[in-house]
Amino acid sequence: MSLAGLFLDRERRFETVAAESISQDPSKSLIAALDGGPGAAGVPVTQTTVAGLPVVYACDRVIREDVAKTPIKLMRRLPAGRGREADTDHPIYSLLHDLANPVMTAFDFKETLQSQLNLWGNAYAEIVRNRRNEVTALWPLESSRMTVDLNGLNQLRYTYRLPTGRTKVWIFDPANPPVLHLRQHAIDGIHGRGPVQVLREAMGVAVASQRYQARHFGQGGHARVGLSTPSALSEEAAKRVRRDFEAMTVGEHNWHRVVVMDHDL
Repeated sequence: MSLAGLFLDRERRFETVAAESISQDPSKSLIAALDGGPGAAGVPVTQTTVAGLPVVYACDRVIREDVAKTPIKLMRRLPAGRGREADTDHPIYSLLHDLANPVMTAFDFKETLQSQLNLWGNAYAEIVRNRRNEVTALWPLESSRMTVDLNGLNQLRYTYRLPTGRTKVWIFDPANPPVLHLRQHAIDGIHGRGPVQVLREAMGVAVASQRYQARHFGQGGHARVGLSTPSALSEEAAKRVRRDFEAMTVGEHNWHRVVVMDHDL
């Protein structure tokens, strides 16, 4: 479900989806928060590392920008089944159509949440209400900082790690949800999964290939080199030879450069 598919009306302010649990095992949750470990290709496969892949960046950009420019309008039903019309007087209308919060336009808000949804499979936003229980702002939350689990009363609990290191906790209330949660590719209808998780190994190969090629060209476009000499070199001399050789061969400015060595290297 994308943000563009969110349906709102007078009787039902938010069509929310079930919350996702990164893990009920704190150790696994911590690993996920720290971007996880390497895949089979030997490189970390995370939302951060794969975002540098051209195909991932392009797909994320196309989807998030198309969703962001798609208007979301709050509609109200007319009496006697005469259709519906835009409810511009409703406080939520301006949040979804103009300004989601005091510092973010509706376009920026939708683009941010859609990008989180694209990469993480889950997107979150805090729903702020006034004393009259009216929604006054929608603030995006970073998916990497959110953990959702069940408490002892079998209630959904959202735990968000603030940049200060402290945590903020919400208990899900279907009548007045504290957090807007979007998810995609849910196998069980509850837990969202992003392409980075589903295609972890395939993306790991792509990341490893990109890094290998970058390192290859960064080292002068040649394979790993070993230097040998019949002379006995001290540890300091060996370090100096290696330093001088790398200075003459590493980097694109040294591509195809003629190297002259001494010590019968």
